[in-house]
This record gives sequence, structure tokens and C-alpha cells, in this order.
Amino acid sequence: MRIQSLKHWIKGSLIVILFFIVCMQRIDAQEYKMAKQLPFSVSSTSNVTSITLTWQWVPEADVYKIYRSEGDAEHFTYIGSVGNLEYTDRVVNKGNTTYYYRIEAYTGTQLIATSTLTNHRLQSMTAPMLSAYVIDYSGIDPYVQLNWDPVEGSTSYEVYRYTAKTKAYVKIATIAHSDKVFSFNYMDSDLALNQSYTYKIKALRTNEALYSNTITEKLEPLATPNVKMEANTSYLHLSWDSVQKAKYYEIYRSTSPTMGFTRIAVIENYYTFYTNRVNNACKPNQTYYYKVRARRTINNKANYGAFSKVVSGNMHLAKPSMKASGGAQITLTWKEVPDASIYTIYRSTQSTTGFKAIACVSDNRYVQKGDKIKPNQRYYYRIIAKNEASGVKSSISNTVSAFISIGNPASTSAKASAVNANQIKITWKKATRATNYEIYRSTSKTKGFVKIATTANTTTYTDASSSLIPKKTYYYKIKPIRKYYQWKFVGSNSNVTMAMTQIPTTKITSISSPGKGKVIINWKKINNARYKLYRSTSYHGKYSLIKTITNSATTSYKNTGLQAGKKYYFKIKTYVTAGNKKHYDGKYTGTLSITTCKSHTKYDVVDTAIAQKKKPYKWGGSGPKNFDCSGLIYYAYRQNGYKVPRALAYAGHSIGKKTATIKMGDIVHYKNHFALVISKKKISNGYEVRVIEAMNTKDGIRENVYYMGENGPLFHKNFIGFRRI
Repeated sequence: MRIQSLKHWIKGSLIVILFFIVCMQRIDAQEYKMAKQLPFSVSSTSNVTSITLTWQWVPEADVYKIYRSEGDAEHFTYIGSVGNLEYTDRVVNKGNTTYYYRIEAYTGTQLIATSTLTNHRLQSMTAPMLSAYVIDYSGIDPYVQLNWDPVEGSTSYEVYRYTAKTKAYVKIATIAHSDKVFSFNYMDSDLALNQSYTYKIKALRTNEALYSNTITEKLEPLATPNVKMEANTSYLHLSWDSVQKAKYYEIYRSTSPTMGFTRIAVIENYYTFYTNRVNNACKPNQTYYYKVRARRTINNKANYGAFSKVVSGNMHLAKPSMKASGGAQITLTWKEVPDASIYTIYRSTQSTTGFKAIACVSDNRYVQKGDKIKPNQRYYYRIIAKNEASGVKSSISNTVSAFISIGNPASTSAKASAVNANQIKITWKKATRATNYEIYRSTSKTKGFVKIATTANTTTYTDASSSLIPKKTYYYKIKPIRKYYQWKFVGSNSNVTMAMTQIPTTKITSISSPGKGKVIINWKKINNARYKLYRSTSYHGKYSLIKTITNSATTSYKNTGLQAGKKYYFKIKTYVTAGNKKHYDGKYTGTLSITTCKSHTKYDVVDTAIAQKKKPYKWGGSGPKNFDCSGLIYYAYRQNGYKVPRALAYAGHSIGKKTATIKMGDIVHYKNHFALVISKKKISNGYEVRVIEAMNTKDGIRENVYYMGENGPLFHKNFIGFRRI
């Protein structure tokens, strides 16, 4: 039952739905037919330059034709056709004008519907925004530049200017609008300085015009130069700050501050100075007055700025003012006189008369010393300043005076002491104001003094005259001297001092016996002395003169041939010579003794080798007339009791012992050569080694010096080592 009922319900519902669809189709067909016959609606919008139309869709229409009427709804003109439902009219260009539109819908060529009428106006233009600035700098005619952005819808622009003279805005230009221009400008060059100009712009199209804002600009007049004057004796110099936009400067001069000005120069604007030099029209000691104005050209007409303040100048020299100071010299000073190039100095020994020119200087200082004037004499001075270029002189300065004050040197005290047999040293205290000292000598305390020397800048003197006699008393005194150029000022004599020449006693410093029957004596050097050496075999026995040494620099003596193992006593006596006489020291040195060596030593070996010096070289020679290298060493050692082989070349490695140190008598072993060490001396970077050797047929037997470093010998590449016997 339920299923049967459901089937009946579904069948009934389908019948109702079909009925509803049939009814709706009949209604749409009727409305479609009516839509084709009724006018369709149109709406419109606008901006500044166009009007846009939109309308209702018309069934079966495939094209729409648009018609426009200007100012009324009767005289329509076809303006275009479209296939869509929108059209923009961009041809309209009149402001404040109503435009009417009608649209016809077509299917092919058949008109099927006409729209209602619609009307609209273009939106109003925006007023232009004006800006302006003055272009005005030196070298061009000035102008005002006006600038504004394009006004949408405008077809042209009119430029207006207002001045106090016209008292109304006057159109000065018309500029066409162009959509390709992004910014409009206009340059107004018909201008005058110090006058205001007010500008405005009018944007135009048919039936509409809008004015811009107003802007006022003014061309400022030329500034007034600020003139400065610098005057000296040869020119008057004008200077001023640069005036903007000036092309020239005109300089006017007069001898009156208020009248009689004459233009004397016109100069270009890149100069801001002018110099009036001494000439027939501009003379020294005359005051001149100047004024300056700036000039420029606008539209081929001269335009002037105001005159500067009047400045004045006078070409003259001020009177010098001088000062003087004395002392060791006279110093004159004065302030520099502006524009003076030279000063003439006058001098006199009188305060009012007798002045004579003594010097011309360019400095403001002058010094007089004792080479030109007398010390302790008062002198008077004046000066006159002068400009050499113009010849202008100043008046005479004030008179000043001064003198050179030179006092005598103070006295001094002296002391004498003997140095040796013929030298006496004199010393004294420095005397105030003294520059030199005269030394006087006598053999008497009260008379007979003779000047023997003059010294400078010292307080000591050694009398080493050859006329001094040993063991004689001499008297001295010092006279202080003050020298000032050619003038000499003398002080009082010092005290008289005395000294006796002495013959110093020497001293034996060492005594030794380095070899068999040999003694070496050393003593202290005595300048200019000679020495006599004495020897005895007992302290209180008779001493015999063994040597006289006449060279004071010799301080060593070797006494040979003495008995070996015997004790000897030695002493020395000094003497000097004066003229043809010998003067002896009354004392001997202290007596020293020594016992001679009993046997030969290495010293004797070296002594024997040195005695062969300068003898010829001969291969195989072993003395005493000639030697080869090993023969010399063989001979020296054999003569002093040492046994060594003759053929050292074959026994070199076995002679004595190898040693790294060096002593007198050591053998220097080279490849195929031998030498004998005489001495070793320490030097900064090692040792200096002196040897004797038989070199070759050319050099024979000779001494040589070699150098050995701190870390070992540096003889030559053939060096093998040292051997010690």
C-alpha cells in the first residue's frame, strides 16, 4: 500500500513541474518581445577631457550607433558605433557645455530599439600652479623663468604680468598646450633692476578659463662696493669685495672729499683692486680721495650700482722713533716705518751739530762695535727713512746717544811649578773681563822681567824654552789683557811666583832573565831625559856604566853575555843636556838584582833565530850563512842545546807535542813549510802572531805577522798545526 501511494505522489509532482515550466516559457517570450519594442536606458559619467556612456543590453542587437547633440536635444550627429555596451567620447573639448546622447540598437541593418536620452558635462579643469625664479648672474642678461605643470583639458596658456607702471595685468605671451610636454615654462627678459614683477597664468579651453596663483619677483640692484685703502710711499692701493653680477668697476678720484671726482679707470669684474702709483697725476705728500661703483649691462643698456664710501690716502713716510743702548757695543733700534725701504744713519760726538751719514741699512736695527768707534766715548745718532722707488723721505728722527763701556780686566794670582829639567808650568786664576794673558819671566824676583808669551782663553802655560837651564830658579808674573778690536785694556800684574827646573829621577819597573846569561831591564819614561845604566856583581860593590841611552822614549835594555846562574845588580841615573852641558839628576834609581838563567830557554832559541834575519834562503841550508825553513829552526834549537831532527819535513808530526795554545818558541807546521813563533798579542777579534821564517830565495829570512781568530788559527790553507818542544 505504501509503495503504491508513493508512486501516485511522484506522478502528481511531475505533472505540476511540467505545467510550471510551460507557463514560464510563455511569460519570457512575451517579455522578450516587449524588450525589443521598448526604449532602453543609458547612463553617463565624465572627467575633464571625455564622457563615457553605458547602456542596457537589447536582445538580438549586434551593433549600437551613438549620436550626440551639443547644447540641445534636437540636432544629433552620428559620432560612432560599437558592439559592446560602453562608449567613451574623447572628441568633446568645451567646458561649461551640456552634451546630449542617443543610442540606436541594430540587428544587421534593421533598427530594433532606441535608447532614452542622456546628457552630461565635462568636469572643470584644475587651476594651474605657478612657480618662478630669477636667473641673474654676471655675463648674461637677467630674466624671470616661470614654470607650471600641464593642465588637463587645457588647449593653451596665457601669461600675464603686472608692474607698478602698468597698474594692470598685461598679457605678455600665449603658449599652446601639448600632451607631449611634461612641464611648461616661459622666460621674461624684458626687465629692469630694482622693480617688482607679478605674474599669473591662465589655462584656456572653449567656454572655460582658470587662473593660477600669482608670484612676484624682483631684480635686485648691484651692491655697493666696500672699498679699503692701503697707502705707502710709492702707490695708493684700493681693494674691495667682489660685487655679484657686476661686469665692470668704475674708479673715481678727487683731491676733495666732496667734489671734483673724475673717472680714472674702468676695470673688468675679475679684478677687485686698483693701484694708483706715483706719477705726474698722483704725487707724494698729497691726499687723494676715491670712490668706486659697480656697472653691468642689461638689454644693451648700462646699469650702475651706488657709489662706495669715499676713502683717502697719502703717499708719505712716517717719522722714525729710535732707541739706543750701550755696553759691549752700541745697538740702535727703531720701529719699521711702513713702506720705507732704507734707513740712513747719522752720527756725531755733539748732540746738535756735526752729524754725518755713516750707514744705510734696510733692517730696523744697527750695531756699532769697537772696530769703528772709540770705547768709553759718547756718540749721538739720528736716522731718516726713505722709499727708494718713489724717493720719498721721512723727517729726521729723535736724537739718541750711547757709548761702548769697556773696563780693564781684574787682577789674578799665579803659581809656578817645575815639570822637568827644562820646563816650568805656570797656572793662574781666570781674571774677570780678561781675554788674554801676558806671561813675563825673569831670573830676579824684582827686575828684568821679559814677556815670553801671550795666551788666550786659558789659565795655564808651560815654559819649555830651550834657554831654561836645569836646576835654576825662575820668576814669573801674569798680566791680564782685555782686547776689544784694535783697543787694548791692561789689568794689574799678578803676584810674582817662582820655580826651579828639576831633573826627575826615573824608576826601574821590571827586571828579568828570559834566557841564559841575559837580563832585560825596563824603566819609567822621563820626557827630554837621557839614561845611564850601571851594573855590579854586589850591592855595595863598584858599579860600571854598561849603556848610555840618548832617546828619552827608549825604556828597555837587554844585557847579554852575562855569566849564567850569577846574581847581578842594576841601577839607572837620568841626565839632560842644555847647550853643550850635561846636567845630572843627583839620585840613582833604586837598585834591583836578578840571577841569570843557568840554561838556555825558548827565549834563547828565538833570539838565535832573530839574529839570522836577512840572511839568504837556500834549499837544504842549515846555517850559519844560509837556511831553508827547517834548517833555520834546526839551527836555532841546536845552538841552544835542544835536539831536533834536521829533516823536519819528514819528522814534523812527531816533533814535540801538538798544542792548541801558542807560546814563544813554538813551531808552526804548514804543509811543506815551518816557522818559529816569536810572540803572541791579543787583539779585538783574536790574536796577532809574529813569526820568523825562511821564506824563499827572494825574501830570505824575515819576520811576518799572521792573525789567529778566537776559535782557531787563520793562517792559510796549508796550515797543519802547532808543535811544542
